[in-house]
Amino acid sequence: MAKFILHDHAGYILYYDIQNEYIVKGSGYYPSPQIVPIFYSQSTLYIFYNGEKQNLEAYTSHSEEIIGGIEKISISKDNFFGAAEPGSPAIVFSRKKVAGWELFRCSEIFFENPLSTLTRATWLSLHDGTLHDKTAIMSHDNGFFISDRYYDRLENNKALEALSLHDESVVLMRGMSAERYVRYTPLIYFVAFGSDEQRESVITSILSLVEIGQYRGDFCIITDRDDMHSILPDNFPGKLHIFRASAHSRIEMWKARYRIGELFQIGRYQPILYMDTDVICNAPINTLLRAVLMSPQISVGTEDHPDVVIIPSLYRESEAVGKAFFEHENFFPNKIYGFNSGIIGFPNINVAQAAFNTVIAIIDRMICLGNTKGWVDQAVLNYVLHKQACVDDTSISSMIAVGTGEGVFPYKNATQDPVLIHFWSTHAHDRLPRLKRYLQMRIEQLNKGQDTADLPEIL
Repeated sequence: MAKFILHDHAGYILYYDIQNEYIVKGSGYYPSPQIVPIFYSQSTLYIFYNGEKQNLEAYTSHSEEIIGGIEKISISKDNFFGAAEPGSPAIVFSRKKVAGWELFRCSEIFFENPLSTLTRATWLSLHDGTLHDKTAIMSHDNGFFISDRYYDRLENNKALEALSLHDESVVLMRGMSAERYVRYTPLIYFVAFGSDEQRESVITSILSLVEIGQYRGDFCIITDRDDMHSILPDNFPGKLHIFRASAHSRIEMWKARYRIGELFQIGRYQPILYMDTDVICNAPINTLLRAVLMSPQISVGTEDHPDVVIIPSLYRESEAVGKAFFEHENFFPNKIYGFNSGIIGFPNINVAQAAFNTVIAIIDRMICLGNTKGWVDQAVLNYVLHKQACVDDTSISSMIAVGTGEGVFPYKNATQDPVLIHFWSTHAHDRLPRLKRYLQMRIEQLNKGQDTADLPEIL
């Protein structure tokens, strides 16, 4: 049986206000499960409420005209016809004759489970950073809830029907309110070539993300090893992608992290986070991933750690953050400190692809010219991101601490425990044992309910 909704002369859909018992134009300033669309079929007006079809017995409908296959009807109550008077949110029943305002156009409506795509992912509310997982999206009689927010289905039907699995975001309306939701399907990836120590470091870092960071998304490993398929903890719900690559030098190993755009179906992921294998997760990772997703640029952590760094990473003094590149063009960032290339976050591959392609091209030119001394990729990345004006070194810097052999040093103005600890300032021979010791200690702390507000002293 065909099901129709009704429009007034201005195109507004007719709804029924259950609490006040009258017909209104549209779903109001803010939709409510108490304001429901009116349906029309075979001369009957009805609504769906509490899971049941309920006829509107107080109203009578009359077919007035059919032009070009489009039917227009009138609605009467107590022997008066209803009119969609301008300026009135309700239909006014005071007319004895049918003219323009008393005609309501019928249009057939189809619902093909418009929530199916929405419920396949977690969504981030862009204005406040709240994450809404699949369990927070619930269908209702005439709409749906996202957590405690109710959305009218008719009002958002076009947006939901147009939503595909790979769409980055969707804008949903709540009467006078608009909300943009961004798809949250994160990917964290590593690069691990050669040694068994690299493999063990990846396993340790992943374990910290799962046990401490409560991460449940997917992973990717860019590697030349054949034994990486079994590194995820048992019963982990996410997927592991193995990106086969080769590296014949240290600089080629560094370059590999910028090839993530070659991963099959990389477009389905957002946000994306690269981590060196000497990074440990210290707190729920969603906090940092939300910040990455909400930034329109590539997020990195500045090396503004004067208490830890022996040779400061100053743009005008340090080759490690691109001094030669900036000096050659007489162009220096308006920042003092450079950033570390061991933690790189971006909302999706489209944001990073052009910059990463540029980094690869410059590194290839440097390899060709034999200019491969120092921390090449970090210098190039600092130069490229500033030159292309696509760097964000503020959103996640305060969430990253530096680990040494003796302690952990949060960012200078951090107001909370670090989410990630990067042990780049630890001697190479002690790095893996240090990662394992810290991971074990942090898990024991959390099991005992201890906090880490005094991180540098207790570690």
